Parts: sequence; C-alpha cells; structure tokens
Amino acid sequence: MSHWDENERNKNLMNEYLIRTPRCGIRELTVSDLDAEFELYNSPHMTDHIPPLSDHEREAELCRKYAEEIYACYGYGMWGVFDLNTNRLIGEAELGFMIAEDLWGRGYCKEVCRAILDHCRENFGITDVFARTYPDNIASVRVLTGLGFKEWSPCGVGDVMRIYRSPV
Repeated sequence: MSHWDENERNKNLMNEYLIRTPRCGIRELTVSDLDAEFELYNSPHMTDHIPPLSDHEREAELCRKYAEEIYACYGYGMWGVFDLNTNRLIGEAELGFMIAEDLWGRGYCKEVCRAILDHCRENFGITDVFARTYPDNIASVRVLTGLGFKEWSPCGVGDVMRIYRSPV
C-alpha cells in the first residue's frame, strides 16, 4: 500500500468513528487493525488482567468471526479507541477497556467509557450497566468508581472478580 493510500484509508476511518470524545475516536475494529492490536497487546503489563493474543492468522479469523456473529447480531461489539491526532490505536472498549501503557493515568479510560455510556443511554435506552473486574486491578476499580459505579456483588470469595453497577 502506498503512503497516499494509507493516508486515504486513515481519512476514511476517521469519518467512520461512531463516537468522538475531545481526544479519541471510537469505532468497530477490523482485520486491518490487527497489526496495531498486536503492538498494543505487546506492552509489558497489558495482559496482566486479560488474555494475550494468539498468532496473527488465528486472530484474523477470530476478528472475522466476531464481526459476522457479534456485530451482525447485536449491532455493536468490541470497539477500537483511536487518538484523533495520530489515528493510533490506543485502546479497546466494550465497556471492558484497555489503553496503551504509555498513556495510563491520563484519563483516557474515563473519557472513553463516559462517552460509551452516554452513547448507550441515548441510542439504546440502557439504564443500568454492570462491569466486573478483579479486586487487585486497582486502575480499573478507580475508573469504575470514578464513573459512579458502586460494588454490587462479589462473584464469590477470595480473589475472584467483583461486579460493579451504575445507572447510565
């Protein structure tokens, strides 16, 4: 792909953002985003609380199946979070979230999650949202409580995931 084609592709993808925040564009992930996903997942701590990606070919097939089954059935699914200035894939969200490690602590998760919650309230009539995380995932707990989520119920005992609830 020539440099011009890549710039043209980036312009087209920018126009396809489903949600925009002051710094981020949010849209469906595609197979063409896989290289950027692998870069994102390769940060040392990115997979501390989520499974790593497998090989490129398997992930491409999973991406295609996900689009066919999840996006087709529900009309939404895992979204990519892109920096509006650079078009860099900096995270993923489905109100599960991850942000590139070099951008941790800068408010991106809260910004993006707030926009997604607003979008869901306005477009789907959603009134309650449940989220889950491990209690030792302090950053995610902070994001959820910063968005107004309250711990609703532990899934069990010990170090298992906790469920948080918030009216949208």
